[in-house]
Amino acid sequence: MAGEQSLLELLAFHARTRPAAPALTYLDENGEESERYTFSELYHAVAGTVAFLKDHGIGGGAALLVFDPEPRFTLSFLACLATQTTAVPLPPTDPTRASIMCDHINHLISDTDAPHVLSAGRSCHLLRQNAIAGQVLEVPHGLSSNNPVASSERGQAVLLYTSGSTSAPKGVGINHEHLLYNAASCCSQWEIDATSKLISWMPNQHSFGLIYNVLLPLYSGAHLIAFAPASFVNNPKLWLRGVERYRATHGAAATFGYQLCCEQIEPSFQADLSSWKVGLISAEPIRRGVCENFMARFKHMGLGPNFFCALYGLSETGPITSMPIEQPCQYHHVAGDPPELALASVGAELPGTRIRVVDPDTGRVLQPGQVGEVWVNGPSLMSGYLNRPEENRLTFAELPGEQGRFFRTGDQGFLRDGLLTISGRLKEIILVRGKNIYPQDLEWMARLGHPQLEGAAAAAFAANHHDEEHSVTVVIEAPLDGSESDWREMANGVTRQVSRGLGVALFQVVLAAPGQIPKTASGKIRRDPCRTSFLEGGLTVLHKKITATTGLTGVDCQPDRVVHGLFAAALDLPIEEIEDDAPLSDYQLDSMTFVALAQAIEQYFEVSFSPATFFKCATLGDVVALLDGEG
Repeated sequence: MAGEQSLLELLAFHARTRPAAPALTYLDENGEESERYTFSELYHAVAGTVAFLKDHGIGGGAALLVFDPEPRFTLSFLACLATQTTAVPLPPTDPTRASIMCDHINHLISDTDAPHVLSAGRSCHLLRQNAIAGQVLEVPHGLSSNNPVASSERGQAVLLYTSGSTSAPKGVGINHEHLLYNAASCCSQWEIDATSKLISWMPNQHSFGLIYNVLLPLYSGAHLIAFAPASFVNNPKLWLRGVERYRATHGAAATFGYQLCCEQIEPSFQADLSSWKVGLISAEPIRRGVCENFMARFKHMGLGPNFFCALYGLSETGPITSMPIEQPCQYHHVAGDPPELALASVGAELPGTRIRVVDPDTGRVLQPGQVGEVWVNGPSLMSGYLNRPEENRLTFAELPGEQGRFFRTGDQGFLRDGLLTISGRLKEIILVRGKNIYPQDLEWMARLGHPQLEGAAAAAFAANHHDEEHSVTVVIEAPLDGSESDWREMANGVTRQVSRGLGVALFQVVLAAPGQIPKTASGKIRRDPCRTSFLEGGLTVLHKKITATTGLTGVDCQPDRVVHGLFAAALDLPIEEIEDDAPLSDYQLDSMTFVALAQAIEQYFEVSFSPATFFKCATLGDVVALLDGEG
């Protein structure tokens, strides 16, 4: 493959030299094959998609890609590369949050000047039902052509948008050269070649998902077996059954994926996992307990002692560190943490990458073992955020005696024996169910919870850094002249609005007296000092609401009480606040939560209940009637 200089040239090479070799297999929610492509079929399908784009005047500029998890995303992405169109991958539309997501898409259309939105299936249908500023094109199924695929890939290939719902997301530009570098370094580090079989449920719009699902198979000639994230959440056994059926050699997930397998798969489950050589694990700080629990649960099924391979990377940088495969995980403690909270090292620098741990206030490079901000320089570093000159100025920095700019990751960590360990986030992002939640988003939603809170100062944070998901707290300043009843109504409104708007269940809402939330001289919220003051009892608190999770305990078995209890638990609301006649769309639950609710209903009532059933019901009362035999 020495002569191939682009991803499309590599695809052509595999199609020419190994035409019948499997390239891409998609599984449905039951783990059965829904689509399968050899390398020859994939090449011709990309050629057909290129012709479709050209027929609709797409070439150059940018195009948004909004697809459910299916092969047409990969075909459209590669067709964008061939037509010199910058691909902007986005999540599939969620029926429960369609209007919010379409507002988000319209913002990105404006930010990127993209005239077209490529889509298919359910996502395309929902986009066309809403007011989208760009032209929504449905990419047909079954496109194919014998025309050669152009491969003059230069300049910007993809724009990845960092997470953001109410706060404006940031576009990260990635060049063709960066994509090829990332693919080459990862395949070399993780020993991925044409004999490898990769299995994945990771979403395509995330940096690592795009690299693992698209770039690595194309670069190496490996076979990718893929299925939807929601299918995994609904039934984690699909992942392990896929490993067994296809003899997968590599699998990858954030820590919550491995954790979910331990929590959801029954003890009697058995599978032959002896082919699974490398378990890539990434994203949030990696706790020792996650790795050890997974190995204790599944090692006897054939996993090797050095199964896990930890890594670290960002949209702005691509993968930048990795542990060598077939080496044991190394664990380190942060000073003051108990032994059970040891962190897994995410490895050494990949070739060409430089990592420094720096005091974020002084810019001084710290000694090994000292905790500071992680700064990165490397060949796949982005050039900057799209249309964000001020943020680019603050995000990049230089170090004395070092060449080139360093990207300030905002992540906290330390180097020891040449290995990086990530210990937290300086950027104050809160992690909930594997998803990054911006405190600014929580604060903005909280202000919408009650008219008297509009414009109020607010601070959101995780009260417990070791259990962020279950300790999300919002402190918001409220009027002093309110009554206890008024404050209770405000707190309930905040809880409801955050749940409906962001799908986040708050642990507690704290109404503080005016002037209690610390700010900088320029008026910016100082969240960490606010958290410290709150935990130490330094805030003047007017009212505090701790949301009680309401499950089925003590609830009779009538369908209305059971369904109300399940929704109350999912929303972290008192059961009294769940109403039969409220439109289901008001609850703004994400699709994964609907999957979990459907699973709970099936287990409780011993009936078949698909998540899609929720989308056929207008109100919660319709769901109850269906279960009661009246629908």
